[in-house]
Amino acid sequence: MKRVVFVAPGVVPPLTEGRKRLVIDLAAALRVRGIEVDVLDGAPSSSSAYTIRRAVRAVANICAGAAPPDVVAVFPFGTFRGLRAWANTWLLNRVRSICRCAEIPVLPIFYSCAGLDLEEIGRRFGPALAVGGEGPSVRMIHLGVDRPLEARQSNNSEMRRILFLCGYQHPGRRAWRDVLYGRGLIDVFRAGDLLAGAGITLTVAIPFFKHPQMRGLLQAEAVRHCPQLMIESQSEVDPIACFAAHDAFVFPYRDEHSVFIPHSLLEALSVGIPTLAADQRMYRELTAAHGVPRCNLHRVGDAGDLATNLLNMQRNYATIIARAAQASIEIRGQWNMEHCVNDVLAAFDQLKK
Repeated sequence: MKRVVFVAPGVVPPLTEGRKRLVIDLAAALRVRGIEVDVLDGAPSSSSAYTIRRAVRAVANICAGAAPPDVVAVFPFGTFRGLRAWANTWLLNRVRSICRCAEIPVLPIFYSCAGLDLEEIGRRFGPALAVGGEGPSVRMIHLGVDRPLEARQSNNSEMRRILFLCGYQHPGRRAWRDVLYGRGLIDVFRAGDLLAGAGITLTVAIPFFKHPQMRGLLQAEAVRHCPQLMIESQSEVDPIACFAAHDAFVFPYRDEHSVFIPHSLLEALSVGIPTLAADQRMYRELTAAHGVPRCNLHRVGDAGDLATNLLNMQRNYATIIARAAQASIEIRGQWNMEHCVNDVLAAFDQLKK
């Protein structure tokens, strides 16, 4: 295999979101193996619709050119609800039609998916790849990270500083609601005064906090739910540096998807920071090994259970650190970019048979 085209609308800087990271990191890893990779991001464009159309026109031109690719991979956006469902469906079907006419294999790669289950993904768009999930006509791939992650070294004997982070760049009330209720920050706030009573403080690290209006929304919500909890906001988000500066990572994700391995959760488990995550089936391949949890898990949307878990982690912190260190060894051996590339190349080879 010499040349691959990635159709990945919207994969433009800043590259803090998981889907963008997967596309860029996978392209770089394939190039290291001597494969030419073109990433068609549809930029510059003024809207998601135009971005998708520009990307599709680009793949049509490449497939009709003198040196067509061996395989085309399509990375849809992560939701099949509302207008985005129509846009994703059109993207996948149109690229498949172009590639069929050019006799070029095409493979959808789902970083995440809300609104379709794995069976429907396979029925409508298979054969396909999905991060962390498999079903009829859908093969699983392992998410990887683009840099070697060494195990975290902690000098703290107590759990005092906990971290919540995500990569949202763009401000607005819709983004804030998604952080609160989709990503579950509201559950940390509702547990906040109990945590404060145990001497725990919270850092909320999100790039959109560079905008004063977003910091104001954070402060208002904190006053409403957890006035006793000390909360620090950060807008410069380097996940590895954040993990090194905190004693535990909390990932209270509420939204349920059929496909989703969050990049931040993978990095947290990879470096070995003690972690509490909502117990979601979509990323259980990551958070449990043969049914044995690799981190603490709380009931989704249950602030009381979140608080109970964090306080138990604090009381048994030495044991929790040891388990996190062991889990990091397992995770780095299984969920890495080399494994991801091998999964993708195997799927490409299968398409060509």
